[in-house]
Amino acid sequence: MSDDTLNPPDTSVPPLRFTRRRLILWIALLAIFCGLTVSCVIFVRQAQEVARGMTCKGRLKQIGLALHNYHHFHGSFPPAYLLGEDGKPAHSWRFLMLRGAWREYDIPSYSFSEPWNGPNNLLLLGCSCFNCRSMRNDNSPITDYVAVVGPETMWPGGEPAVVAADGSDNDKILVIEIVNSDIHWMEPRNLTLKEALDAIQPDEGIGIGSRHPDGIHYVTVGGEVRTLDRNIDRESLRKLFTRDAPKPSADRDPPRRRP
Repeated sequence: MSDDTLNPPDTSVPPLRFTRRRLILWIALLAIFCGLTVSCVIFVRQAQEVARGMTCKGRLKQIGLALHNYHHFHGSFPPAYLLGEDGKPAHSWRFLMLRGAWREYDIPSYSFSEPWNGPNNLLLLGCSCFNCRSMRNDNSPITDYVAVVGPETMWPGGEPAVVAADGSDNDKILVIEIVNSDIHWMEPRNLTLKEALDAIQPDEGIGIGSRHPDGIHYVTVGGEVRTLDRNIDRESLRKLFTRDAPKPSADRDPPRRRP
């Protein structure tokens, strides 16, 4: 009988020995793997935010076009709100814009005989064109886009505004992003000029702002989508909101009826 038969070769796997050199190599490989993983996650998130930012700008562009369609049909932008029989804001420009800009966008179940939050109207679904994907999903009824209301803005309140024929309004802000919104898209609530000037990117409470890294998106009266620097000074921001136009007459009754 041979020695090989009596003493078969040892086929067991030798235990893994971690020398200092091997340990350093494994740590380096682990660090590279973790770094690549983190880089991939950051890249994916940045790509997602770029896509959301583009969607946001696209929706603001659509809003600007719809408001200009409304202006074409009616000779003015919609009022920021319509008053109800109790003298309080009852219907928002957002719904008036959709109804008045595209005749086919008619919601027969919406009733102007009750306020926006009446038992019938609250059954309506959200409208995705009024929310930013960086803030919420398309199924949310909350809006992230508002008008800034005031006698010297493009939204005098219950009065409609007409675009200046000389183009002096073209660079003014028509609709802008906000953060921390709790405004239903049909609710006749926006920001006053003071609220817009006092709160830029607030941590708490509603104010103009955005989650986009490049700044706050808005659409101008001329229909361009632009980005507002969060560090803009108060006076420069005021100039973007206010226009050289006469204040609406106090003798004129605000509109109450459906456009």
